[in-house]
Amino acid sequence: MKRSNRSTSRTVYGAGCGKKFSLHGCGRQSDLIRHRAGRNERAQRSRDRRTPVFQLACRAFQHTAHYDAAISSYLSEMTGQSELPDSITFSMAKEQHLRYGENPHQNAALYGTFGRHLQKLHGKELSFNNILDINAAVMLCAEFAEPTVAIIKHNNPCGVASGASLAEAYSRAFSTDKASAYGGIVCVNRPLDRATAEAINEIFTEVIIAPEYEPGVLELLTKRKTGGLCA
Repeated sequence: MKRSNRSTSRTVYGAGCGKKFSLHGCGRQSDLIRHRAGRNERAQRSRDRRTPVFQLACRAFQHTAHYDAAISSYLSEMTGQSELPDSITFSMAKEQHLRYGENPHQNAALYGTFGRHLQKLHGKELSFNNILDINAAVMLCAEFAEPTVAIIKHNNPCGVASGASLAEAYSRAFSTDKASAYGGIVCVNRPLDRATAEAINEIFTEVIIAPEYEPGVLELLTKRKTGGLCA
């Protein structure tokens, strides 16, 4: 297992207090120094869990938990438990805060490596439901070698089809359920050509996903006032 050459964690001993703190990230020393300098003034609020010491403790344990999870995963592979281990430990960083969850009154955030695989090229920020549908569409299209189009809405396929070309595949997928396709997610597994883009653009589509866009296609699709584009 590779070890990073750059350390992002420091251990600092508090002068005259016999205590040790693990500081994760840059600029944390100044936070601790300011807190320790005014500790007498805030003695009566020592139970306040929002103080820098508790915040730093939280960050330190998050950091060490991530490292422990990486070691556990590595050792599980060495001992042949990679497919069905006795226990699973996840440690994922937050990529972004989402506008809302599955419903408008719910909070949500995106964790993991979604941004490494897909890039938003146009449109408003993706919602929780957008991301669920995008994931389903991409996974479905990945199962096909021939030109394929998947139309997803509410995490269910409205239509999926293959053809000699993307235009043919889209026509077949769209004809499966033309009503439900409105406002859905369209994913293709080939560079999106102009003919297919014009067909998709005839109705409102929430998000279009393609590995690449042929010349002039992005300009055509970004004229839409709503909807997003991913690659």
